[in-house]
Amino acid sequence: MKQQNCISNVGYVTKFIFHCSPIYMIWKMLVAVYEGALGTVGLLMLRNIVNNVESQENLISTIWKLIAYCMIILVFQTCIYLIDITGSPRLAYSVKKHISEQMFRKATQVDVECYENPEYYNKYSITMSQSFNRFNSVFDTLLAVIKAITTFSTSCVMLIIVDPWVILFAFLPFLTLLLRGRKNKINYRVNQKISNINRQKGYVLRVFYQDVYAKEMRTSHIYRPLLERFTAATEEMKQVYKTEGVLVALIWILETFLNKMFSEYIVLIYASWKTLVQKTMMYGDCLVVVGVSQSIYYAMNNFLECISAFQDHSQYITDLREFLLHESKITQPSQAVLASTGDICFRNVSFQYTGSDRKVLDGVNITINKGERVALVGANGAGKSTLIKLLLRLYDPTEGEITLGGVQYRKLDLHSLRALYSVVLQEYKHFSVSVKENITLGDNENDEELLQAIEKSGLAQRVRCMNRGVDSMLDKELDDAGEILSGGEQQKLAIARVYYKNSDIIILDEPASALDPIAEHDMYSKMMSLPTDKTIIFVSHRLSSTINADKIVYLECGKVSECGSHKELMDLNGQYAHMFRLQAQNYTEE
Repeated sequence: MKQQNCISNVGYVTKFIFHCSPIYMIWKMLVAVYEGALGTVGLLMLRNIVNNVESQENLISTIWKLIAYCMIILVFQTCIYLIDITGSPRLAYSVKKHISEQMFRKATQVDVECYENPEYYNKYSITMSQSFNRFNSVFDTLLAVIKAITTFSTSCVMLIIVDPWVILFAFLPFLTLLLRGRKNKINYRVNQKISNINRQKGYVLRVFYQDVYAKEMRTSHIYRPLLERFTAATEEMKQVYKTEGVLVALIWILETFLNKMFSEYIVLIYASWKTLVQKTMMYGDCLVVVGVSQSIYYAMNNFLECISAFQDHSQYITDLREFLLHESKITQPSQAVLASTGDICFRNVSFQYTGSDRKVLDGVNITINKGERVALVGANGAGKSTLIKLLLRLYDPTEGEITLGGVQYRKLDLHSLRALYSVVLQEYKHFSVSVKENITLGDNENDEELLQAIEKSGLAQRVRCMNRGVDSMLDKELDDAGEILSGGEQQKLAIARVYYKNSDIIILDEPASALDPIAEHDMYSKMMSLPTDKTIIFVSHRLSSTINADKIVYLECGKVSECGSHKELMDLNGQYAHMFRLQAQNYTEE
């Protein structure tokens, strides 16, 4: 089954590269055949020279043949070099472009929960880092196989002409195939073990050089446990190599001994005996037998190494194909209904993350009417952000259903559904691209609407101070002149995205956590004054922002414990009223 997978993966890569550049691929294969036969032709030329010298026949003719041979080889090698120096980079670029496009496209479709699964994420990160190199390696290995087969075939023909009995020694290297397969499995197992270790080491290394951790590193002793983790990971890696490395070394020694003994030394003794003792083989033929047997040995050795390499590459190509063929749980319905704004209803919705026994949401029933301003409040871990993820259909409920405008979420067109929402996530991110690109996020650009969004978000003054305005790059990862935004400015950038997208439903998950009180008040005032046909759902721990909400939903342990307006919940005198009064005390003068 594994051999079938290996052959299938080689075929998959070959078809992929052929699709990228069919002419150049065929050219490379023809070159591999030429290079595989070149050594045998050279030995044939050497045989003729030595035999003619030994017999003192056709010496002048032999010299002219040698000159012609050298000139032909020189012309061929020059042509091959010129074509390769221009064609190879273009093929590599084309292959990388096609692989990257497929992987990036798939990465946007993979379920969010996959990123929260360590095993899947570990394999995914390996696939992303290894895919391009593995594709190139498979093609290079395929060329090496063609070259090895050509060398083996032409060498066998030469031996049949000179001394057929030597061919028997050519097949002995096949005995080492099982050893190579075993060694390859060990190497793959080692790579799987050290991948997680490298992830731990990589995290510590990033912490020590990334600017976001610089202040904590200098104002605390966090470096101590981090160094301990790094040291432990290094020791674990050494132990892996210690236990597995010995076995690999023993296999290599046994493999080398068998190859050298049966396909090299015995042939040398045999040819020398026939030439020097029996006098039945000419010196040129002796050189050919020894040289061709060496060629057969190295061809077989290269062939076996290629088979082993194919098996090694196949493991990663299988991971890549599984990634590209991974079926997401959040899928486009077969008969999708275009989403349009309306009332949002949660009906007995429960949710728990994969691998967890705890329900993050438990029997939630909420109705959010079109145009309402709804606040989600509650203690940390109450399920507020999870509820937002369900609204965006990053996850589907474990139990119950969500409807929009009376239509079940699972029946709605996924793209049109998410297009209805403008979102400021709790863990908002900006990218190392321009201010404009960070706000438009790939949507059609409209300069007037862009400037309006920046003005409404409170970021206009900062953008005007930038050298290139909205075209200024953020961060210094791709541009040394990139602008560095403060935490509050980054949050304003995220809010500007909401204004620019101008969707019917706005979701704000802790949108003011990094804003000063004046900027926070200004942001909520502008949001609440948006047209009444826009639905606004916001999560906030600062309950002063919830006073003007049409509806407040208080979540506790994944359940809706209170729901109503600010006045209604204060009159209820429950958990919301208690939390509100605690916060209010901090602003009440004695």
